[in-house]
Amino acid sequence: MFPHVHVTDEMSAVPIKIAPLRVFLARHLQMLPNAYTAYIGQRITFIQFILGTLDLIGALDAMVPAGDVRTALIDFIYTLQHASGGFVPSTSLTEPDLASTYSALACLVILGDPLDRVNRLALTAWLTNLEDPNSGGFRQCASQRCLAISNTSVTGQQKQRALADPRFTYCAVAACHLLRLPWDSAQKERTIKYLLGCQTYEGGFAVSGSMEAHGGYTYCATAALALLDALPRLGTANTQMAVQWALRRQEAGYSGRTGKPNDTCYSFWIGAAIHILGAGEYPDATKNEQFLQGMQSKFGGFGKNIDAHPDLLHTYMAVAALALTEKWAPGTEREVGRDGTIAAVEPMLNLSRRALYAWQKQQQ
Repeated sequence: MFPHVHVTDEMSAVPIKIAPLRVFLARHLQMLPNAYTAYIGQRITFIQFILGTLDLIGALDAMVPAGDVRTALIDFIYTLQHASGGFVPSTSLTEPDLASTYSALACLVILGDPLDRVNRLALTAWLTNLEDPNSGGFRQCASQRCLAISNTSVTGQQKQRALADPRFTYCAVAACHLLRLPWDSAQKERTIKYLLGCQTYEGGFAVSGSMEAHGGYTYCATAALALLDALPRLGTANTQMAVQWALRRQEAGYSGRTGKPNDTCYSFWIGAAIHILGAGEYPDATKNEQFLQGMQSKFGGFGKNIDAHPDLLHTYMAVAALALTEKWAPGTEREVGRDGTIAAVEPMLNLSRRALYAWQKQQQ
């Protein structure tokens, strides 16, 4: 389905090798290795990682060309849309979930689709059902309402609140932003308060304010607050705590929690949170680039550490982390992927600025 593309390694300014990376992505675009078999619940997210990386290295048009190939992929993604709202992760599963919905919308934006086939009415009703009206957070999917908690003394209200998660709350907020869905004022306020309440004494964010701060949750909470125009409500002291916690995660790359080793993906999760919090000038970008360069395998992709096999998640996060420091403005595009550059990424939505600019023009 996808054309064979001849690639050459012409990178000089970016500390990663683009030619083997393109080959790595092209192979995964054709067929996922058997190591991914168990991850059927993340299929659309894997597609997002492939398309997102191709976009950032300037290879999207060559490997997913406009016309029949791109149209077929867009049509396939729409087959994952569920009648009750949202998207399922693959054709083998039947329940829509928030992570897959965000990934599907991200894929469509990267591919230049105007999102005009998204059932906004159904999706709005589905999102409303996923929100915990007591906490303001969102859970991953509707069936989680029935999940049991081992402590039988936990009330139904506490049980539902325990299922709310900043990751899925971010996915809900990002989906609403991309689809320009209006927020009920009371619902928006509940969600903002929920996210603010996830900040811990360390300064980072967790699944709740009483748990250990974590890089992924910190990204999701800060990005969601920024998309809701509520980041100033952190206040000066709490913002400084969040920045200091995030900056302390850098050694060479970044760790996701206090006392943990560096992991490729946190170069984006933590790095993006730092940029969202307005402190992008403070990390040691050179040290992080050197760390990421060492995580690239001879096969082109990136692993979580030097001993790990390359995978799609860490490959995308490595490239997206490098893209945080890139600049881009309409009409000043460089020839990404051929003149030593990577495209700029928008940290709040984890999409290239090029794709988002095209999406914004379509909405006008």
